[in-house]
Amino acid sequence: MTNSRKQLISFLVAILIVGTMAPLTGSFILSGFDTTPVSHIPSDLPANQVPLSRVAFVAPNPNSYVDEFAYMATVPTSVFNFNNTQYISPLIYSEGSESESWLLDDWSDYLSYDGGITQAIAVGDFSESYLFELQQNIGAKIYPRITGSTAADIAAQLAVYGWSSSSTAVIGLLKDDFETPTLITGSTTHAFQNQASTLTEFGGSVTSGAPSSISFTPPTWAGWIEGRFNWTGAEILTHELIDPNGEIVDYSVWNQMYWARSPTTVQYPMPLNFWLPKTADGLWTMNITRDTAGT
Repeated sequence: MTNSRKQLISFLVAILIVGTMAPLTGSFILSGFDTTPVSHIPSDLPANQVPLSRVAFVAPNPNSYVDEFAYMATVPTSVFNFNNTQYISPLIYSEGSESESWLLDDWSDYLSYDGGITQAIAVGDFSESYLFELQQNIGAKIYPRITGSTAADIAAQLAVYGWSSSSTAVIGLLKDDFETPTLITGSTTHAFQNQASTLTEFGGSVTSGAPSSISFTPPTWAGWIEGRFNWTGAEILTHELIDPNGEIVDYSVWNQMYWARSPTTVQYPMPLNFWLPKTADGLWTMNITRDTAGT
């Protein structure tokens, strides 16, 4: 096996979740659950890796969460461990993108030494014309075609198709559709009491390396506030926003502000915008530093 082929397999391992199911056919059996805490990182990865000459496609569904859960349910079809061997094949959320075409081309080239892709699985509601196009691209029939009205239905069909038994089961609490949350919006203006609010008022007191601190207490009811310093001229100012716990929650750097403020790069200098996350009550501090040297 060449280095490039090993790299492709390693790439597929990185983008798929490692399963631990036996590649058998028949009915799917849940025989119990081990509640012993386990590490998130496998400590005993299989010694061998074997590519399968197939690929699985999951159809997008912008109107529900069926496709997201169907994708997760298809993972054990594409990467699983059996007898100290890891079996691997691509799992693609198929929208006809350019990156998808590149992956299919690479996988076809990789398998060309052994006859190319011989099987493809479709999960979800693909149109017949799209499936025909996929078959032409990969040079193989797409079978089985698994569909269902719910994610649970799709997961059950995948289990029956691929497994006779398993020592591991994953249970997902899901709803295929979620109600759109009610968005509450509002606005407020909060003045910095007894603080300079324009560049002119800063004058020479704000110098490079010596920030001017503006302390303020936002309204207690505020969850998030969008703030803005809309100074005139092309002065380069940077800022640090510090919450009551002393943590820096927003900042800018000179390069960023140069491209937003310099008349050589923009027609109208951009104001300084920031979001204020109201994570703690108390006094907030905005440190403003003026670049007098222009460097």
